[in-house]
Amino acid sequence: MTGTDIQQSLARVRTALELFEVSKPPGDELSEGIRDLALVVDQLRQSVWAVLTAEFAGDLAGFVGRIRVRRANALLRGVLADVYAGAVPRNMPGLTQFRDTLEELTQALTESGG
Repeated sequence: MTGTDIQQSLARVRTALELFEVSKPPGDELSEGIRDLALVVDQLRQSVWAVLTAEFAGDLAGFVGRIRVRRANALLRGVLADVYAGAVPRNMPGLTQFRDTLEELTQALTESGG
């Protein structure tokens, strides 16, 4: 699959989401899941475009790393908002692994001077 094929596929998904939003009854809010999906599709589209344009820029690994950090920040802010809202129970499956991963990331960043 070429970069153009990926871009076209992502454009079709985005168009479908936009059509879904337009077809919903007036005043109805999109569900949180649909909003999250639309955000992910948009971020994926931007990331694919950025990677394709940076592929020949010489620092693809650094560029991809910056994209990942930006996406992770957005995701973590969403999780933090959910925690503050009480939407993340302490016994949620995967929460222990999530916390362990955050601790490992913090340790790695501290050791690398980041």
